[in-house]
Amino acid sequence: MADLLSRGQPPLDVMHQEMERLLEHVLHGKRPLAFLSPRSWQPFLDMCESQERVSILVELAGIKREDLHLTVTQETLTIRGERSDPHRGQQVVCHQLEIPYGIFERVVKLPPGLNISQISASSRDGLLEITIPKRRADGRLIPIQTT
Repeated sequence: MADLLSRGQPPLDVMHQEMERLLEHVLHGKRPLAFLSPRSWQPFLDMCESQERVSILVELAGIKREDLHLTVTQETLTIRGERSDPHRGQQVVCHQLEIPYGIFERVVKLPPGLNISQISASSRDGLLEITIPKRRADGRLIPIQTT
């Protein structure tokens, strides 16, 4: 693009040409541009809170357990992993590619008051469910002394 600008083309013409080139690549290329980035996708997730816990449901179809890593701090939950491309290394022509492959990372900000030492995770039917119970309030009675 810098080369086109140096030839004196108006910036809007350059932008128009670049947009056409990108659109052509997306519509007729072998892979969408999102796949050019090593961290090109993030799994969808739902985070719901009840009086007892926070539940996080993450859509991770096709991801092997050994390719998934969870890390938690008091403030954040980090979900890292990789979905392998089943077409990698094969001589195939794909007519439609919508499933993202490769490395992903999703960092979720957690609400305060959670007991992260009791976090649990389970996986079923391509969904990962992470449950974090809330801390119980230590309602301790404080005696008042008279003097």
